[in-house]
Amino acid sequence: MIKIIFLNPANLLSISRIFLSIPLAVTINKINPESSLNEIFSFLFICFLVALSDVLDGYVARKFNLVTNIGKVIDPIADKICVLVVITALFSQFQNYFFILFVLILIRDLAISFITISFARNKNVYFQANIAGKWFLFFIGITMILFVIDIPNIINENATYLAKIKLLTYYATWFFFSLSTYHYYRRYIKDYN
Repeated sequence: MIKIIFLNPANLLSISRIFLSIPLAVTINKINPESSLNEIFSFLFICFLVALSDVLDGYVARKFNLVTNIGKVIDPIADKICVLVVITALFSQFQNYFFILFVLILIRDLAISFITISFARNKNVYFQANIAGKWFLFFIGITMILFVIDIPNIINENATYLAKIKLLTYYATWFFFSLSTYHYYRRYIKDYN
């Protein structure tokens, strides 16, 4: 029975995202100013699969009544793994922009993981990812694509416009990172008492 619950379609979608972090890491590290269109499209295709898996796992779980405690744990873990792959690549290429974000995400996600495990073991309380966290994932994904592929260099006539979009998504990433962190810890404090 436990095996069936663990291997339901929603949880499998979350698990697939963990495995997709491997080709995500490989393709993101192949992107450079001399990358071929095939390499860029491969990278974008993996990004699309990661995003699709993230959207579908929650939808399938709710639509078919497959929400499980293990799913509530696997989904944010899969998100965190993909975010760490992304932020590590961004940090290695654009240290000035992403050093502080890299460090803060690492500290926050380690803390959230320990707290989540502690609540699950000691209080039988399982936290789901919050909506601000999902927006954070969306904006860090878009920011990653804009910074890694460096679209302004590909489409020179729109460089200024696209550079502004890149900066906007970067600041939106910070905003939703802060908001999601606030929501996580507010929930922990509320359930701790």
